[in-house]
Amino acid sequence: MANPYNLLDEISEVEELVRFDSITTMVDGLNIENSLNAYDVAREQIKAADILLLNKKDLLTEFQLRKINRKLKEMNPTAPILLTRHGDIHPALVYGVDPQDEPVEGLPSKLQKEAHHKHHSHENDGLSSYKISLADPLERERFIETIHSLPSSVFRIKGVVDFIGDDKPLLFQYVGGALSFPSLITRKCQTDF
Repeated sequence: MANPYNLLDEISEVEELVRFDSITTMVDGLNIENSLNAYDVAREQIKAADILLLNKKDLLTEFQLRKINRKLKEMNPTAPILLTRHGDIHPALVYGVDPQDEPVEGLPSKLQKEAHHKHHSHENDGLSSYKISLADPLERERFIETIHSLPSSVFRIKGVVDFIGDDKPLLFQYVGGALSFPSLITRKCQTDF
């Protein structure tokens, strides 16, 4: 939930060490309406983007996709919108030119001007983050039940979870009420080939 404009301001302070390429914003297709209504920083992320990735295309109807596309174009008419599923996209579609091919002097002027203004952050929207470390493996079913019982104010969780009886930890994702274990998806895809 970082505001790209605030990050650009920080990057401009170290531009002799870091080269800015572009801003890519991942848009959660299932939760965009709620995010835009609840968080100013979500709008800022879309406005600042050079590229918009509209994720969860497989869970949206054609009508929903068109509606979201229109909304994104209203907010940022110049950014291309690429549809993704599980955030999966070939990097060449997002970053087609090798950044080393054409050196760029500093940030683009429009973004530099925007970066030096005070912008909303996740703190302005009442969002915060916490890190929790667990010493022992967890019971899978109890963990899933606990996650499903979280209040709607818990928007995003990610991490690595070690379950009792599993031979290795799993990557865990929770966004806007949806729970997934992407490493299980990856493992399944690998066995399908």
